[in-house]
Amino acid sequence: MSHSQNVCLILVGMMGSGKTTIGNALSIKLECNFIDTDQVIEEEENKTIKEIFDDYGEGYFRKLEAQLISFLPKENTIIATGGGMPIQGDNMKRLNLLGTTIFLNASTDDILQRINIDDTSRPLFHLNREGLDKLIEQRKNVYQKAQLIIETSKKNEEKIINEIIDQIN
Repeated sequence: MSHSQNVCLILVGMMGSGKTTIGNALSIKLECNFIDTDQVIEEEENKTIKEIFDDYGEGYFRKLEAQLISFLPKENTIIATGGGMPIQGDNMKRLNLLGTTIFLNASTDDILQRINIDDTSRPLFHLNREGLDKLIEQRKNVYQKAQLIIETSKKNEEKIINEIIDQIN
C-alpha cells in the first residue's frame, strides 16, 4: 500500500467481532501503528475495564472513551474501538471525521463462538444469546454509519484483511 503513512482506519463493531485481532494484523500488513482504545484506557486508569465499570460505573468509562477520541492520531494508525465507544453521544460522527471507519459485522453465532461466556474481563458480557441479540439490534444503526461495512461471518482473518485492503485502495 503506497499511502500507509496517511491511513487512519477505525474498526467498530460488537465485542468479539474481531476488532483487536484484525486491527493488529492489519497494522502489521500495512506497516502502521495499532491502538486498542480499551487498552489505552486500562493503561491510563491503571485498572481493567471491568474494574473501571465496577468501581465507577459505565457512565464514567463512556466519558473516558469520548475524551480519548480527541487524542487519537489521524494518520498511520489502525484503531480498534471498544464495542460501545461509537454508540455514545456524537462519538460515531467524531470517529468518521478522524479517518475511515469500518464496521466489522459479525453474527451472534460468531460472537458467541469467539467470546468465552465466562470471560469476566468483558463488562457487558453477562449477556446470554437473547441479551446479545438485543444489544446488537440497539447498536447496529450506529455501527452502520461507518464508511465501510465488512461482513466477517464465516471468513478467516486473512480474507477479512484482504477485503479491507481492497476496499480502502
